[in-house]
Amino acid sequence: MRAFVIGDVHGRFDNLFALLEKAGLLKDGKLTGDTRVIQLGDLGDFRLGTVERDIACYHTALTLGIEVLWGNHDYATQDPERHAFKGYAPPTLLLRGLVEKVAPSFATASHGYLLTHAGQHPAYNQLGIQDADLMARAINAVGETALMHRSPVINDIGPWRGGLNRSGGILWRDDREDLYNIPQVFGHTRGYVRSFGNRRFCIDVGSGRTNNLAGLWLPDLTVVAVGEDADINEMALNGGTDE
Repeated sequence: MRAFVIGDVHGRFDNLFALLEKAGLLKDGKLTGDTRVIQLGDLGDFRLGTVERDIACYHTALTLGIEVLWGNHDYATQDPERHAFKGYAPPTLLLRGLVEKVAPSFATASHGYLLTHAGQHPAYNQLGIQDADLMARAINAVGETALMHRSPVINDIGPWRGGLNRSGGILWRDDREDLYNIPQVFGHTRGYVRSFGNRRFCIDVGSGRTNNLAGLWLPDLTVVAVGEDADINEMALNGGTDE
């Protein structure tokens, strides 16, 4: 089964529909074909003025059966006292309920790639796991325990984002920080569709204030994009290049 992996949406449900349609995955309001659709977190933006759009995004994920990962913005609904943003809107009961129904995970794997919101930092793989499925299970075990206890391992911020933690929490690794040498697809750091060595890709190209969104087919490694900026041109990544 092929997989279509979607980068950070940040509440832009219009982008989400446009991307799914461009990828040929929507027909009569339903997902078509034998395809696993996975969204890498920050499905919602959860700032002031985005609540209605965030609700629409989560409702869409529920209705279509899209798998959703935790992003740092999504996680803010669960621990707003510790993990609030400037201009953050306290989560409504409806929005919190939708997040719970979607039941995000911290990681998953597809076609040998580890899929997380921000990428796997070497500090979170002391056992040296090289298998993407095993790594995803290990991250989810740590993440679920941390979520239960509101542990900082989820939302500690690294130095490139103004924090003090050497590696950042499991939702906060920045592209300028180290990346574990295992095939990965992730988002979190906005910019180009980027490769980091062979078969490691970041596909976050937008935010709640820009009209860009990208998705990556696995195992094809072909990018599909919607938006206004030239930095999200569609491409075949062909295994990546060293950058």
